[in-house]
Amino acid sequence: GSMSNLDIYQDHLIINDTNDSITTANLITACDADADVTTICADATGIVPTGKELYIAASTTFAPGAAWDNNGKTEVVATGTINLAANAATVAGDFINAGTLTCTAGTDFTLDGTAAQLFNPGSSAIACDVIVDNSFPSLTLTGNALNTSANLTIGTSRSIDIGSLALTVSGTFSNNGTISLVGGNTLT
Repeated sequence: GSMSNLDIYQDHLIINDTNDSITTANLITACDADADVTTICADATGIVPTGKELYIAASTTFAPGAAWDNNGKTEVVATGTINLAANAATVAGDFINAGTLTCTAGTDFTLDGTAAQLFNPGSSAIACDVIVDNSFPSLTLTGNALNTSANLTIGTSRSIDIGSLALTVSGTFSNNGTISLVGGNTLT
């Protein structure tokens, strides 16, 4: 398929399409079509590399359609959406969500950064299982509390710093690592 409304800024892949959902397959097609784009996304996979950013614009939906692995930063602006459905996601860069993240219960959303990593999960509960598997000192929660209606797993020797934000886990909370709290946190 083809894709329009794909803007390129230095080190940014900006998805801005209010008519259709953008899929990983669309990204791969766009990457294959232009050699300049391959510095922003790996042409065989649609993955945004470390040091680059995938930006989901207002009123735009990114629906990968398959397991999604992003090594760069992901930013979803207000009214933007990432719809994972039942597809697992692995994010190594910052994940900043001011829009909507939707996923099916039982689907893994893994944060596996190898450098300092920020995570703003957005203001709504996340339906998929959140897995903290970062190898750098800590994943830092920013902006909004972490609220998952599914499970939260902190991997062995992994850590999350929730600062003064709240943490709500409706499913199973498995802590094999470290959770850092500051002040009057609410943990439920």
